[in-house]
Amino acid sequence: MKGIGVDLRPAIDGGLIRFVSSRPSLCGLESHLAEIHKNMEDFKPRNVVVDPITNFLGVGSTGEVKAMLSRLVDIMKTRQITTVFTSLTSIQSKEDSMVGVSSIMDTWLQLRDIELSGERNRVIYVLKSRGMNHSNQVREFLITSRGIRLVDVYLGNGQVLTGSARASQEEAENRERRRLTDESGRKGRDAARRRAVVEARISALRATLSSEEENCRPTASPPTPP
Repeated sequence: MKGIGVDLRPAIDGGLIRFVSSRPSLCGLESHLAEIHKNMEDFKPRNVVVDPITNFLGVGSTGEVKAMLSRLVDIMKTRQITTVFTSLTSIQSKEDSMVGVSSIMDTWLQLRDIELSGERNRVIYVLKSRGMNHSNQVREFLITSRGIRLVDVYLGNGQVLTGSARASQEEAENRERRRLTDESGRKGRDAARRRAVVEARISALRATLSSEEENCRPTASPPTPP
């Protein structure tokens, strides 16, 4: 986590975060549930992350894992603990939780790899979020040294562009904007030059007209001798 700009050491040293690691094959599902319950009683967390729930499939059947997780979700909701469950999915079941508990989850975020232009890029979207408004857009996200960064939605040719395809399209559009700006500036300069020429001609015509008007004025008659 520190490698992506999230330093958890102060929170761990301050007793705000506890990590509990256990191999799924170490014990049965009931023992895992009892261990989680014991840590909850001891630590009294407000937030819990279970990562990943699909590893329980190595201990019991899908039905047994679903029953165990349903009980765990009930415990968390009763205690008003915000819980995040991660689930590894295959390409064939990309919109399936694998253990059949998606219906009891309030919010479901889907992370996927999109292969485009010889690249695999990460995207995220909200598959469902019960009882609240949410975006239906697919967003690319980047894992950087400063944490997770969501990239603005970029549509090209009716599809979401990611990675170098997005960068290439952005650069092409930036070039087009610069070209239009340069062309607009050139037209503005041309118009300014034409205006200057026209104004110079108008000034010359006014000067000529003024001179002619001056020549047309009657001259004063010489005085009559006495």
